[in-house]
Amino acid sequence: MQVQKERNRAAATKCRNKSKAAASQLESEAREAEELNAELLARRAALREENLTLRNLLLAHVDCECELIHVWARNQAKRVADEAVRRAAAAERGGLADGWEDGMGARERATELAAGGSWDGGDEEGVDFGSDDDAEYEEEMVEDGME
Repeated sequence: MQVQKERNRAAATKCRNKSKAAASQLESEAREAEELNAELLARRAALREENLTLRNLLLAHVDCECELIHVWARNQAKRVADEAVRRAAAAERGGLADGWEDGMGARERATELAAGGSWDGGDEEGVDFGSDDDAEYEEEMVEDGME
């Protein structure tokens, strides 16, 4: 009987140590994942800021005679308007007035953008300006010899 108790005690200690080691390993992996997540979030924020800066630089040149910039600006204005219409429709189903946090309507947003205004919002749930349409447009420009 004494031998059985000692074996049981040894097995219980081994099991507890194994559980502690597994918990420690999971905590370590969780810390590493949190650090990586923080780094990636910071990188994403920096890239979004750079993207916004570059797009605003492009918008500053809407008055230039470069047709590529004019085509890009028209496409961006159309995308914003289309997104505004989509959000408005979704908001009507959800009860919001227009679906945009700032209350600006589709026409106003598209007009502001087309007139050389800057896009300065909506990046969390906003318009995805980095869509496949940009790549398709660039491919078309290369095929047409414009780039």
